Amino acid sequence: MPARGPALALCALLAVVPSLAQQTDLRAGLQAARAKWQQRQPSAYEFTLEARCFCIGIAKTPPTFRVRNGEPSTLTELDRDSVTFYSRRDTIDKLFAAIEWSLNRGQDNSIVRYDEEFGYPLLVELDPQRSEADDELALRVTNFRVIEMPRQYAVGIEAASRSRLAKSADVQPPINWTAWMMAPFTNTSVSESEDL
Repeated sequence: MPARGPALALCALLAVVPSLAQQTDLRAGLQAARAKWQQRQPSAYEFTLEARCFCIGIAKTPPTFRVRNGEPSTLTELDRDSVTFYSRRDTIDKLFAAIEWSLNRGQDNSIVRYDEEFGYPLLVELDPQRSEADDELALRVTNFRVIEMPRQYAVGIEAASRSRLAKSADVQPPINWTAWMMAPFTNTSVSESEDL
């Protein structure tokens, strides 16, 4: 009977190698995007955050946040559970921290896309552990708008902001999150264009 130990060990190693490569790519992407954000970060900006996960506190209507000199404020009324959930995600710096935290837990199947000009996360789909159920988190930043840039970057920023706003609408169509979360239980399909 042939020895299966070395063959199984090799299979296990090959299963881990793509995961390590993916994690390295995700870390490098995070590092580059964060550096770009630190270099080009507006002193005041707004963004809307769509979230999807099996979490308490997801708002039915994606909230919009205004950040001035690193201090966030919400432009959308949130209940207590939503305040708790979004308080860890209400600035671009906190979104970077959430991505890093997830990477530190490991990566089973994750995707992160960043804005080309400013480096902020556009689309985040995190699934840290294959063995853990319901640990997935998806975030989408839309309606990013520069309100105020440091003086050295002020030239031409309004046109660039309008261009980014138009591009962010093309990232992915809005999803009826409530229907999406309930679809497995109702056995119905979810249209991406349905209103909440």
